[in-house]
Amino acid sequence: MPWSRRGLCDVLHPAEALSKDLSRTLLDRTNAEVRFRKIDRIIYATDASNFHVEPLGVVIPRTAEDVAETVKTAARFGVSILPRGGGTGLAGQSLGEGITVDMSKYMDGIVEIDPEKKTATVQPGVTIGRINALAAGHGLMFGPDPASAKVATAGGVVASNGTGAHSILYGMAGDNVVSLKSILHTGREAEFSTAGCSDAELGRALEGFRFKHRALVAEKFPKHWRRASGYSLNYLLDECFNPAKLFAASEGTFGITTEITLKLVEKPQYKSLAVLQFKSLQRAVDAVPLMLTRKPSAIELIDGMLIGLTRRHGGFSRLLSFVAGNPEAVFAVEFFGHSAADAEKKARDFTDFLKKNNVECVKGLALTDDEQNKVWGVRTAGLGLLMSSRSRAKPVPGIEDVSVPVDRLAAYVRDISEVFSSMGLTAGYYAHASAGCLHIRPLADLGSSGGRAVMEEVADAALGLALKYGGVMSGEHGDGLQRSHLNKRLFDESIYGAMQELKNIFDPDFLLNPGKVVGAGKPAPDAFRPSGTDGLETALDWSSSGGLALEAASCNGQGVCRKQGEGAMCPSFMATRDEAHTTRARANLLRSVLSGETGADFLLSEEAEEVFSLCVGCKACKTECPSSVDVAKMKTDFLSLRAKHLGFSLTDRIIADVH
Repeated sequence: MPWSRRGLCDVLHPAEALSKDLSRTLLDRTNAEVRFRKIDRIIYATDASNFHVEPLGVVIPRTAEDVAETVKTAARFGVSILPRGGGTGLAGQSLGEGITVDMSKYMDGIVEIDPEKKTATVQPGVTIGRINALAAGHGLMFGPDPASAKVATAGGVVASNGTGAHSILYGMAGDNVVSLKSILHTGREAEFSTAGCSDAELGRALEGFRFKHRALVAEKFPKHWRRASGYSLNYLLDECFNPAKLFAASEGTFGITTEITLKLVEKPQYKSLAVLQFKSLQRAVDAVPLMLTRKPSAIELIDGMLIGLTRRHGGFSRLLSFVAGNPEAVFAVEFFGHSAADAEKKARDFTDFLKKNNVECVKGLALTDDEQNKVWGVRTAGLGLLMSSRSRAKPVPGIEDVSVPVDRLAAYVRDISEVFSSMGLTAGYYAHASAGCLHIRPLADLGSSGGRAVMEEVADAALGLALKYGGVMSGEHGDGLQRSHLNKRLFDESIYGAMQELKNIFDPDFLLNPGKVVGAGKPAPDAFRPSGTDGLETALDWSSSGGLALEAASCNGQGVCRKQGEGAMCPSFMATRDEAHTTRARANLLRSVLSGETGADFLLSEEAEEVFSLCVGCKACKTECPSSVDVAKMKTDFLSLRAKHLGFSLTDRIIADVH
């Protein structure tokens, strides 16, 4: 059933007077979709993080003017604003109790690809994948390529200062920002570039801030370049200061970006991969500094846990032809070349180099597109594959993004592994060894107080090791609800004070995504995703998944169901571009009910029926979702439950008794 602008506020937030006045004002002052129903709050209460926080309501703007009016209206009511892209953040950056502003449905245009300047001017809701698809026609691409590029939006990637496998060549997202436009806390739009800030008052404040703190930043800001923790004060040191770059890693706490111009790079035409299989993870990371002397474009890790889960996944197991046996670690080491022969020679010379230097591993090559796509297919699906395990203890994010200088990576891995061993924990490892950023996920049940206590202890240990080895808590995933409260300990006191001052310059009323980056407290226990129980009577057997609750909880929110123009999942989202019609939304609805956050009778409501109505039962989610979430099967039980309590419709009876 398509959404209608009117009639969207029938079920209101408990703060009824505020919610009613606010939603009516937004409907009157904007052309945006305004959604304040219970179902909307459920759908937008999660992302790909550990958290579940229902917003007050949701606004889906069509234009920058809609965004500006939303900011003004929110300020008038004293309500916070939570910018959101694809909702694929791993740290809870877009979650909170204010108004979620979803930029991905309508504000997703590509304004211009300029092949001469090598830039792309885009709206924040467009995915990196779409930018690259259009830029490829000019032989160009966006250099920082996060693994989630097919669904991650440009605005979200910049806001988190994201990057990916090729950061050693292209740097962080902030390094590739040319200019941007943003709606400020006043509701005015300002443009930021090397020319300064178009808002004169703000521009003067930023220049004064830069003059005041440059020496401090030069002395005490972390030197490790692979950094998404805290604000990007490092850009204050640039000879040609560009305030647009300050928005990288700001997580929507400075303003809501409405347009970004990004630098593009030449797309490599020829690539090769050396695939290295190690019996020991520690020996693998020990060899990384030596590998980097051969100047690869990327060194990516796939660990034994991920390999085992991939083998058990019906949709991804076919990709594992490049793995023999049960290695503890596999490295994919990539080289670019001027020709196919040049790329191949670099990979072969690299394996010969390792042999001469007594690096013990099984060495193979992936030279064709098909061979390389299999390797990258497993690597980029790593997060979802790790989360596909049907158990309450999952490889959860928390310390997964610690980044340290490469020459200290092996020591960090050794120390953090000892922490796990002393606590009796198992962990999954994947990601960007070339940049000193390994995504390490210990298994824990965050639905229990014991599991949360364990992760808190692990986070304290990881923070200590990050400080010990000159690293940071986030190399690309950002702070969000997960890590913002650690920044006061991670950074020097004077640096943290400067960050607070910068936040106050942009947002003196603290209404733009509050509680992120600075001024954050430790996440409350009720902010974590709750554990579900199988309290519903089901018609189907869910024992192979450990129960319906675990099946619903296996959706980690990664948002692969939001991809466009590739595969079959999810046809309803491809047609509507609406979060309500994603695989993720349906799983979120069931999880909310099974956890007790929402009463079971809500499944009998028209709102719940709308979420499942456009699921066509294609089962593409069963194979294309890395977590293998079977929403088609969920829908069967959902319809059975409704029929049991509400009876069958006339249409159902006619079709059933057509004879």
